[in-house]
Amino acid sequence: MEANPMTEALALERTQAEWVFAKGTVKSIALGHGTGCISADEGDDDLPFRVASVAWGLELLAAGTRVEFVVDEGAHGLEAYEIVPLEAPRQ
Repeated sequence: MEANPMTEALALERTQAEWVFAKGTVKSIALGHGTGCISADEGDDDLPFRVASVAWGLELLAAGTRVEFVVDEGAHGLEAYEIVPLEAPRQ
């Protein structure tokens, strides 16, 4: 079984007691439901997130927005936290 780079980064993060920031693109966001999904640059899995996990710039988030975020274990596997937009969404 091939290791997931994001899982490896998370394990390293925990041993170093520092956050590992990843980059990716918002795949979808449903403000009414308070959830969304990020396609990470590394790893094959899309990462769910809660709107409450957006550190700042919620008004900038839309599908296609480049973001930086922290990956950590959530209730149902890896999730994105501390999400920060890196650019305005593509029109």
